[in-house]
Amino acid sequence: MICAGLGLNSAVTADELAELLAQAPQRPEQIAILRSKQTVQGFTAFASLCPIKVIALDETEIVGEQVLTHSERVFARFGTGSVAEALALVAARLSTEPPAQAQLLGPRLISSSGHATLALAATTPAETQT
Repeated sequence: MICAGLGLNSAVTADELAELLAQAPQRPEQIAILRSKQTVQGFTAFASLCPIKVIALDETEIVGEQVLTHSERVFARFGTGSVAEALALVAARLSTEPPAQAQLLGPRLISSSGHATLALAATTPAETQT
């Protein structure tokens, strides 16, 4: 399963999020966002138009996630180098029962305005898990 993680701030618009999703090399089956961000106006407008399942995660669920990119500011606030990448990893792991291993499909994408980031992660096939 491919899951997207979405990091954003309150200035993001639905159009920016749609543009960012369109840039993704693969279409995710679900999008994870921080629970504290799911009421941001641009996101709620985007989610109402986007047929992808949305999963809200708590900030505590992404602390310590090992990601590909690193922002000191983000690390100081969230305990991980990239909110989008961490959300994608956690969502991918939680998308199966029992939880599977997951890997990022690349570093996060950044919207043209800088108001949002998106990362993709996929579950690792069972035969490659150790």
